[in-house]
Amino acid sequence: MLKIHVIKSFFMLWGFFLLIFVSNVNYLESVEKVLNPLDSFKLVDLTSDNDFSIASLKRDKKLLISFWASWCSNCKHELKVLLPQLEARKDLNVQVVSINIDQDPERAKHFIKKNQIIVPVLKDQQGNFIKELNVVNVPHWAIYCFKDQKWSLLSHQEGFDLPKVEEQLRL
Repeated sequence: MLKIHVIKSFFMLWGFFLLIFVSNVNYLESVEKVLNPLDSFKLVDLTSDNDFSIASLKRDKKLLISFWASWCSNCKHELKVLLPQLEARKDLNVQVVSINIDQDPERAKHFIKKNQIIVPVLKDQQGNFIKELNVVNVPHWAIYCFKDQKWSLLSHQEGFDLPKVEEQLRL
């Protein structure tokens, strides 16, 4: 009787671990789907009104994407000063693009022109990219690297803590 109980317990425990493993695999696959559709987003360059493809970017550099709005004073400083400085640093090997979240793209265009912004400024036309990363507040940044034939998210965070961004770019 004890032998049957031990065998029964073993199979129940084995089944439990198998269930946990399968659930985690499915979870990881769903996270990959959510975090790696970078090439599929419809983005528009606000300076030219042309479609912008992430596929056109260099794949040997990390990609820093900064989400901003024209009403955000921290974002303005980041866009005018910090992002160009980061991109110019050879030791970080990074390319920078920004995505404006203003409802009215004309406000962003006015800001870009007035401040001679040199970092590419994009618009997420359907708002899908913003939803994928759950961007609620700005500034917000995301760092990607190209590996295994796709852009993979390394990290993202609300706010713009320059030392934290630099640390993540060095990884």
